[in-house]
Amino acid sequence: MLQIERLGKTYPNGTVALDGLSLSVDAGEIVAVIGGSGCGKSTLLRLLSGLDHATRGTVGVDGVTITEPHPAVGIVFQEPRLLPWLTVAGNVGFGLEELPAEERERRVQEALARVGLADYAGRWPRELSGGQGQRVAIARALVPRPAVLLLDEPFSALDAFTREELQDHLLDLWADHRPTLVLVTHDIEEALVLASRIVVMRPNPGRIADIFDIDLPRPRDRLSPDFESEKRRVLRALNATLVRHRPRAAE
Repeated sequence: MLQIERLGKTYPNGTVALDGLSLSVDAGEIVAVIGGSGCGKSTLLRLLSGLDHATRGTVGVDGVTITEPHPAVGIVFQEPRLLPWLTVAGNVGFGLEELPAEERERRVQEALARVGLADYAGRWPRELSGGQGQRVAIARALVPRPAVLLLDEPFSALDAFTREELQDHLLDLWADHRPTLVLVTHDIEEALVLASRIVVMRPNPGRIADIFDIDLPRPRDRLSPDFESEKRRVLRALNATLVRHRPRAAE
């Protein structure tokens, strides 16, 4: 379980990015976080990953307090960030050095097959498209089997078709061992396809405005009336946070 208790972050210039955020995420749950600019989404992921320190509050994973990068927590960024001196297989297996070679190779091959890159093991990152590189990054993050995987808008730089394809690959990989996923995205449709709960945040300072349970059956039909109904429900909540915090025009 991921436990966030009264989490806050104030930067040295006095900007309050997050203020008193509390949330419990069950093991194996997929939670999407959406919100406008300035609501602290990326700050939240940095605190959850241990890449930054909270001003107040705590982050815990299965009873372990996270204050620095930890093997129980993986992260995927907007760009693949692959190591250019390693092959695709080398990148995916990078965090598995403690395993016997045979087990490491088996896990790498299984992960690459899951993301449709079984024949790409010996290729170099420079030979991959953007979508292929992000598939490798997702496989690399999940193959060590972290308890929690954080995703910071991992598909935002991709075209619509590739984005949908990678959403499906992500769910396939997640289904193997069902880690907890926390996804930051600007895309409501993406949040609805992936998440069991959607957290809508409001800005200045970043706080939770609404939380929606998404009970649609998987795989989710993006064109179904129920999907569209959920989309409108979340969009209304998101629009309310943006209107409420829209700067007033100068008089």
